[in-house]
Amino acid sequence: MKLNRLIPMLPVRSMPASVAFYQKLGFTIEQRDDSWRWAMLGFGDCHLMLDESINVHPSSPSSAVLYFYPDAIAEYHEQVRRNGLVVPDLDVTFYGMTEFRIEDPDGNRLWIGQNVSTDAPRAIDGRKARRKNLDSRPRDCRRRVPGQGRNRRAPIGHGVRGHAGTWTSCHGRGSIRVGPRF
Repeated sequence: MKLNRLIPMLPVRSMPASVAFYQKLGFTIEQRDDSWRWAMLGFGDCHLMLDESINVHPSSPSSAVLYFYPDAIAEYHEQVRRNGLVVPDLDVTFYGMTEFRIEDPDGNRLWIGQNVSTDAPRAIDGRKARRKNLDSRPRDCRRRVPGQGRNRRAPIGHGVRGHAGTWTSCHGRGSIRVGPRF
């Protein structure tokens, strides 16, 4: 047995406003039922459902993160800007993705990127992209991962031991799983 597909269904405060937002990202309406306050959107092989009726806490922002993978990030970035959305400049992350991040009207976080990594930052749209490189942090910020031997280093800098097997950076770079030989 296998799983054939997965389609996220996001709770939204206003289905029409959310549909309009996702259309600016390039999605089209595949199905819509205003009496249900539900819509299925598509963009190539990607699908997304928006549902106002399942939003049990409409005053609270959503906390979902969706990662979009366009095949030409610079082109898609410009298309989204031309469609009227305010988006930050492209950024090259420490994990090798050229990306930008935005939020939809309901607070769902959309990370949009493409793996175009090299050892050096790349030029994007004629501008030099900023590269978030963790190896450039001060040497004293690279501390040993507890229990990993004397040469195992935490890739996110120093920080505090977090919940059940995570190491949280004091530099705001998130957390990673640490455990036996990762």
